[in-house]
Amino acid sequence: MIEKLDLTNRVRLIGWLEDLAQLYCALDIFVSSSHTESFGLALAEAMAAGAPVVATETEGARELIQSGETGLLVSIGDVDKLAEAVLQLLNDRQWRVHLGTEARKTPRRGLVLSA
Repeated sequence: MIEKLDLTNRVRLIGWLEDLAQLYCALDIFVSSSHTESFGLALAEAMAAGAPVVATETEGARELIQSGETGLLVSIGDVDKLAEAVLQLLNDRQWRVHLGTEARKTPRRGLVLSA
């Protein structure tokens, strides 16, 4: 599908990683398009690494993200709004950095259980 959509220069499949923190730190945006998510460990890890997050309004995402403050939430299944939110962040570096910075503070606020 990546080749069919001519996205080989934009999409990389990286396989298994032992240290996800390095991946999260390298991301411009972390996107979660889940339909269900009871907690959202990947969201919490991405936020702790300072990655700006766009996620669907699953139970886990709503627990972790204050939309517009620590990330962006969109309705489940609304692919147009999801794409719009991603494009907004890609086009506004300052806001992207701000959301990432605020997201990083979330675990320190006690919203995420420590290991």
